[in-house]
Amino acid sequence: MDRNKLIIPVSVLVLVFVSLFSAGCTGENGSQDINGESSDNPGGLLVEYHRTGGFAGFNDRVLLFENKTAIIYKNGVETSVLVDDETLLNIRTIIDSEKFMALEDEYKPESQGYDLFFYEVSAKGKTVSAQDGAVPEILSQLIEEMNGIMNKASVN
Repeated sequence: MDRNKLIIPVSVLVLVFVSLFSAGCTGENGSQDINGESSDNPGGLLVEYHRTGGFAGFNDRVLLFENKTAIIYKNGVETSVLVDDETLLNIRTIIDSEKFMALEDEYKPESQGYDLFFYEVSAKGKTVSAQDGAVPEILSQLIEEMNGIMNKASVN
């Protein structure tokens, strides 16, 4: 009878040990595939784009990864698309440019208005935010590319 009382506590300890050991075998950012890449970050995050505001009160987000996968959050729905080589090259050219790296952290228009969009873009360790009416040309080009990716999503 005493032996049966020990089975449950020992089983719980073994389960806890196995769980902790398994957790230690994953990467910093979650589980890893056979190539050592984190499945939470497929191929490495290249650009994170967030657009809010406008007449309809948008709150959209695009995560673009090195492996040409884009995860899109639009209208409360998540979808993913594969980005074509030309778009990826355009985006890389923009974020690798001196103009992009020289951008300030924030751009606000001289006069605030209703229904303006607010944009936030993060790439290469740099985050830039801007509102309609104060978007620098190089950032506008990147926003246009990211909006193009967002429009490819078959989300209504």
